[in-house]
Amino acid sequence: MSNRIVVSGDWHGASAWGSAVIQSAAREGIKTIYHVGDFGFMGRSGIWAVNEMAKACEEHDVRIEVTPGNHEDWAKLDELFATDPGNPVPITENGRIRMLPRGYRWEHAGTSFMSLGGAPSIDRDMRVPYVEWWPTEAITYGDATRAVEGGPVDIMITHDAPTYFPGRVYDIIHKDAASSMAFWGVDVMEYCLEGHKLLNAVYEAIFPRLLFHGHYHVWDHWKATDMDCQIVALEMEGKKRNSVILDLDEFKDNLNYTIKPLGVYAE
Repeated sequence: MSNRIVVSGDWHGASAWGSAVIQSAAREGIKTIYHVGDFGFMGRSGIWAVNEMAKACEEHDVRIEVTPGNHEDWAKLDELFATDPGNPVPITENGRIRMLPRGYRWEHAGTSFMSLGGAPSIDRDMRVPYVEWWPTEAITYGDATRAVEGGPVDIMITHDAPTYFPGRVYDIIHKDAASSMAFWGVDVMEYCLEGHKLLNAVYEAIFPRLLFHGHYHVWDHWKATDMDCQIVALEMEGKKRNSVILDLDEFKDNLNYTIKPLGVYAE
């Protein structure tokens, strides 16, 4: 198994972009993409896009492991996860793209990982229930409890973000809170903040060396000055820092390891 991986932010079913990332990863000799969610597994057009990306994976011998976002078909995901509890489930016939259940743990090139997908949708009330929005999108107390049972890991992959680290994501969540509450409503903001609290609790218990997330569609990179800990927010499709390369050997051996953007282009 290669010691280099790609981690990608939200794609929202953009099959041309996703296929270009797949091709670019393969060009770098990288066979595994870890995706932070809002992959696009929703509706007829989303399924078509996923299948197009699965074809690209087959052509370039790449696999994608997806930590689900909030904008996925959670009714279908719940059904799939129930068929093999606690394990990843393929969402394409060729098995090249899989969804990871909450709290799933694995190792890649000697590095331990955990996936904790989902997030509360701030636009919940503008979406059609069970067509564009599903209640099981958000992390529950039970999910959080199960996630911490296995102890620390090196890398966490989430869709939502811990909330208390300074930077662009912090500003989106906290500094814009009053205007967001006025626009979206108190109930929705409380719903979102509850999701942050649960994710914070898991993060504090697991305390990974590195956490990747999406959801906010911005690049943010926070690094503690007094401990070996980084949090990386990835941009959405079409942006320079949507996808990054991580060398797991460098990560294991160097406190100042480098996270490099993947140059995304197609032939």
